[in-house]
Amino acid sequence: NCDKHYPFPPRQRFNHFYGKNNWKEIDTPRLPDDPLNWPGDVYKKKLAAARKNTNQRCSVLVAQGEREGIKITSFAINSAFIGGAISVESAEAILTACQLAIDDKTPLLAWSEGGGQIMFESGLSLQGMVRTTLAVCDVKKNNLPYINIYTNKCYGGISASFSGVSDIALIEKTTMVGFAGQHIVKNQTREELPSNFQTSSELMRTGFCDAEFHRKEINDKIMVLLKILLK
Repeated sequence: NCDKHYPFPPRQRFNHFYGKNNWKEIDTPRLPDDPLNWPGDVYKKKLAAARKNTNQRCSVLVAQGEREGIKITSFAINSAFIGGAISVESAEAILTACQLAIDDKTPLLAWSEGGGQIMFESGLSLQGMVRTTLAVCDVKKNNLPYINIYTNKCYGGISASFSGVSDIALIEKTTMVGFAGQHIVKNQTREELPSNFQTSSELMRTGFCDAEFHRKEINDKIMVLLKILLK
């Protein structure tokens, strides 16, 4: 009734886009946990809690399915998994999606949300920004469409890497996108921010996104774009 777009976990998102159980979850590489050996197993405990809560290995889930006769490779981020932060394992999942799209000659869809790279893995996770951007560029070099959909809240290294280099950038209404969050920007600039700062409508006005859609209509719009791009 209020028209707010609440977060969609990846499996729910795939059901919404492909149709219930009309998609296949793709296995992605499993990497050793806690590469920096945090004291008191603090990171391992966070991972264990997130995995139990979401039934995912990492924040990114990869799926492949078919809609309207078009085979599509996709990945989605779950903000319930430690804020949707991108770890080395999450980056590997995105690389898997990119390579699968190239191998199977399918378009690539991404639903991007989350707070950026996970700082529990420091520079290791930051490398994921470069690696995922290069992987997406390989998809584009193969003349395969890459459409990114911003949803929920999307910040940090996500907005500054693979999500920011799509062929077409769509955004769901009520979504917020930026690099640093509003509170950080406000504290740094010591200025009052406009009420529409980082909102979907402001991102449209400034040309950061190509189109803004309601969740009820966005899937059909994605398919229209794919049919045009795939001729």
